[in-house]
Formats: sequence, structure tokens, C-alpha cells
Amino acid sequence: MEIKQVNPNDLIPYEKNSRVHSDYQINQIKKSINHFGFINPVLINGNHIVAGHGRTKAAVELGLNEIPAIDVSNLSEEQLRAYVIADNKIATNAEWDQEILRMELDALKELDIDITVLGFDPSEVEIKDIDYSVLYDEDEIDEKIDSLERETRRAIEVVFEEEHYQEAFELFKFWKQRDAYLGYMILDFLRQEKNKLDS
Repeated sequence: MEIKQVNPNDLIPYEKNSRVHSDYQINQIKKSINHFGFINPVLINGNHIVAGHGRTKAAVELGLNEIPAIDVSNLSEEQLRAYVIADNKIATNAEWDQEILRMELDALKELDIDITVLGFDPSEVEIKDIDYSVLYDEDEIDEKIDSLERETRRAIEVVFEEEHYQEAFELFKFWKQRDAYLGYMILDFLRQEKNKLDS
């Protein structure tokens, strides 16, 4: 397939595109483009976007006049509509090999690569050092273990649908940066909702 250069301002978003790009993600894409260049072509049908809505919007906001594109107008109307969804969904079905990912991120950080250009928030890859000193003091180990158990914070998994995840991530990040006790905020809300049902 031939790659051609097109003006992103001339491209028309697919009106039934079900994938939503937040301002936060668009800024991530812009940062990636600034670092690596625009090296992932968008897919178009004439001047209509099939895949690459986020990249196109980022290019427009960056003031780019040319971006690479591949025309897939050889596909049928039904195939184009299906591919808009498939292109977004199939990518989300992959999983990370956490061990390899950790090794790669650590190696890149040692090379002074800004991991935010990879789409990661620093809080996603931060690992705090574990204090094992409690295991070396046999005389006080029982007392220290009791203390650790009393102070242990317990976690409950909260699952978000795809369309809500990005907003939830940004809200959690917002309150975390303000040292808010998110657990209590959620607990208080759930308690209030339960009281409404009980009344």
C-alpha cells in the first residue's frame, strides 16, 4: 500500500467513531509526535478518517501541515465501519509482560529517556523500595510484625468500563497529587448512597 502525505486539516473524522480521546491522551500523543515524529500513518477513505483520529487531532493542534496516510478506499462500506471498531478494540486485548516491561522501562530511564513519551504516567511505574530490616531483628520481630499488620492498608479492586477508565484515571491522579485519602472518599460516597436506599 502506498503512503502519501496529506494535510490533517483536510481530514474529516468518522461521525460514528465510538473511541473517545481525552485532552490528556491527545497531549500524550502530541508529546510522542514531538519526540519520535509522525511515523504511524493514519488510515483514510478519501478524506475521511478510518483509523488515527487521535493522531490527526494531535497533528492539527501541533500545527502540522502534512502527515503520512494510507488510503483504504478499496474496502467496502461494511468493512470500513467494522474496521473502525476492530482497530481500536483488538489493541486493547493485548497484555503486558510485566517483567519484561519493567526491565525495558528501567533500561530506558537509565538512558535518560522520558517515559512519559511512551504514554506512561510516572505514578504507573513507580516502585517504592521495600524495607526488609524488620526480618533481621529476631528479638523484636513479633512486635514489629504485629505493628505492620495494624498499619497495613488493604486494597479493593475497582473495575471501570473502557469509556470511563481515562476519566477515572485522571480523577484518581488529581486527588492523589493532593494527598487525599481516596479510600475514605469512595467509602463515604458508597455509605451515602446506601443510606438513600435504606431510607
